[in-house]
Amino acid sequence: MENQPLFDQIYESLKKNYPTLENTAYFGKTQNSFGPHPSYLYDTPHGYWGGRPEDPLPGDHSKRFSDAVANLIAGAKHVVDITNLGLPSGAFKQAIIDGVITSFRNNNGKAVIIRILCGRSGLLPDDTKGFLEDIQRAVSNIPVKIYAGAQRVDDLLIPVGWNHSKYVVVDGRSIIFGGHNFISEPYFGKNPIFDLSIKLDGPIAQKAHLFSVELWKFVNQYVMRGGLSTYADSLVDRKIEKRLIPLDMPPAAEATSVPVENVVPTIHLAQPGLGILNDPGQKHPNPSLSATYHAINSAKRLICISQQDMGGKTCYLRAPEGTIGETSGKVPFIAIQDPLLFSPDPHYKFYNHYDINLFNNLASVLINNKDIKIKFVLTNPKATSEDGTEYSYGASVACVYRAFGWFLIKRYNQTRAAAISIISSKLHIRTLGFRGHTTWLVPPKKIIGNHAKFWAIDDEVCYIGSHNMYPSTMTFETVMVRTAHLQEWGAVIGNNKVVKGIVGDYFDNLFNHSKDSPFEQKFLSGL
Repeated sequence: MENQPLFDQIYESLKKNYPTLENTAYFGKTQNSFGPHPSYLYDTPHGYWGGRPEDPLPGDHSKRFSDAVANLIAGAKHVVDITNLGLPSGAFKQAIIDGVITSFRNNNGKAVIIRILCGRSGLLPDDTKGFLEDIQRAVSNIPVKIYAGAQRVDDLLIPVGWNHSKYVVVDGRSIIFGGHNFISEPYFGKNPIFDLSIKLDGPIAQKAHLFSVELWKFVNQYVMRGGLSTYADSLVDRKIEKRLIPLDMPPAAEATSVPVENVVPTIHLAQPGLGILNDPGQKHPNPSLSATYHAINSAKRLICISQQDMGGKTCYLRAPEGTIGETSGKVPFIAIQDPLLFSPDPHYKFYNHYDINLFNNLASVLINNKDIKIKFVLTNPKATSEDGTEYSYGASVACVYRAFGWFLIKRYNQTRAAAISIISSKLHIRTLGFRGHTTWLVPPKKIIGNHAKFWAIDDEVCYIGSHNMYPSTMTFETVMVRTAHLQEWGAVIGNNKVVKGIVGDYFDNLFNHSKDSPFEQKFLSGL
């Protein structure tokens, strides 16, 4: 397998680990089209790297993305699936309305099926009925068929999980997917949150519909019962009521010829999360994380990572550093002390939790590859959007550096001096900025946040999707009391030219304009 391209290596490892899941909603290999690069890449806000941070962004700085969502829906003839953390709002809700109206006209009065599923992470239900009432008022007398639901596994019990995938897919032919929640306020104001999604045309879209159907099967078990966790309402022929959600799949899209340079070999990846995949032989399968681990462990020259955080929520614990736990989906994590946060009680410390398998692989690459460079762009601690939503789990960059030090020293038996040398020369972490500033200088002057979920390896492969690199840890007391295991969706892209273009157009701009966070030896104090 060593002589194979990395893309093929990743796929062969998935086939070996999950033979019953190949070519299902959970992973598979397809050939797709990226269109004229870079017009299918949606990084928001886009194209303002040369501006001054004290100047307001144009009011339409991210409209290109919401327009793409509207145009995709407008071309629908059969089925539209939308998955997201929350119900679409603002510009995204309007994009759905505009797309529905145009689609109805283009289809000579035929209404397509539109299914919108959000995750249910909070305690109160989403207003699916109110959402549909808004749609009905906006589309007037058009007899639409729209289903809106929310899903969470096991309510307030342990374990818990919910949908975290983020895509809009149409007729099994085109999909936009990535990190964007279709919630308007964080993205369209004067102080936007940075994010990344991509559009692909081809059979990967059919696989996303399959994933939606798997999620909706779960919802259908509960939709007529009501409740706070899993529920749905429908708007059909101008009537809003509870109905079972149809599980229609669009007809297979006709193959279209595209220029060779635009053909993108793609591995779609899912984390099934909890309660969705009922296969006793695959209790906690995780193609998404497995692909990530394999890719990182195979890096030879460069790893680029753009993420919100690398560690789960900062917590105040009475526990020794190095305490190990696992999420509800059996993802092991470790508690690392934040060297910049100090507790008034000597028995308690502030910790973040890191994915053990991920950091084992990252540390191994740092030790074994003398030419490797790892570049991070992370969110800024305390970053918030204009509506007050937090886009940081509170970890300092110092804590990420300390996590690397812990693995190098404790797991790989490096001396402290060797660990310091490795981190100083090979690891480069920056917090997201705009020309070096980590705060927007336009009122209300919010701290800039990053919500992307992206990695790239050696210009060979990259990942865009909904899967964060931090373990889904939730609530803490003196011990871990709740964790989560979420439904995720994304894809590994294997066209070297396309990957190199994405790194250049997106990540290099992001990294070059962000604020350097230098490593200091004191971060490893006590290890």
